[in-house]
Amino acid sequence: MSETLIIQLIKALSQLGLTAYESKAYISILQQHPANGNEISRASGVPGPKIYETLDRLAKKGLVVPLETDPVTYEPLPYIEFLKHKEMELKNNSQFIKENLGKLNTSESPHLIWHIRGYEALMAKAGEIINNSEKEVLISFWEEQAKDIGQLLERATFRNVKVISLQFGRRVVDVGTVYRHILLDTAYERHGNEMSLVADGKYGFFMNLIPGCEWEGYWTSNPGVIKMVTNYIRHDIYVNKIIERFDTVIFEEYGQNLEKLLNI
Repeated sequence: MSETLIIQLIKALSQLGLTAYESKAYISILQQHPANGNEISRASGVPGPKIYETLDRLAKKGLVVPLETDPVTYEPLPYIEFLKHKEMELKNNSQFIKENLGKLNTSESPHLIWHIRGYEALMAKAGEIINNSEKEVLISFWEEQAKDIGQLLERATFRNVKVISLQFGRRVVDVGTVYRHILLDTAYERHGNEMSLVADGKYGFFMNLIPGCEWEGYWTSNPGVIKMVTNYIRHDIYVNKIIERFDTVIFEEYGQNLEKLLNI
């Protein structure tokens, strides 16, 4: 097992309530068992004076069992049961907090704007907003983002959530009411790598990629910002509906790439 993986496992186990010594000792026992205290200490790097109290705590947490040998040796117990217990514990604690923490909040929360960096973190937040939607999702996104949110939008419709989307690209996610953005290089240069989202008129989200930088974006419950994002998406839909209906006249007037329209 690589040293990098062991470090990652120690970090993950610490988030489940194990100390660094407990994590190192348990990983050592999983790799070689049965083993006595001295063997576990040497293999794990846990100091000798600390190894037996560490093993005692692991036994109390249901991760190892001491055997009646001379000297005493230790066997690991199935970590799956430990993980199931932690999952149930987390679920119960989360439910308790959800039901009771709000009772302590007597003042109205400020409508802050939260900054997020990184594509995965941004898409996770967008997915959370879509999953929690109850009435309507208004969204503008690119073909590249469809793989991350397509199924989430489809599930939203199963909950009778109204989904309205403006989609950039040649392929679309056929869910809810779909509007397609006109395929023009000039428009894509201005709006490439953007995604905007509003759910239930309560939560707004925007993300973009600036060339040479990482993905970044924002989410908020601020009514003013939500109205701005909503109007941004809706007006983009309005313009594309007009272009689709009167394309010949518009292109004759403003050029094949709408350069005369975009020249502001």
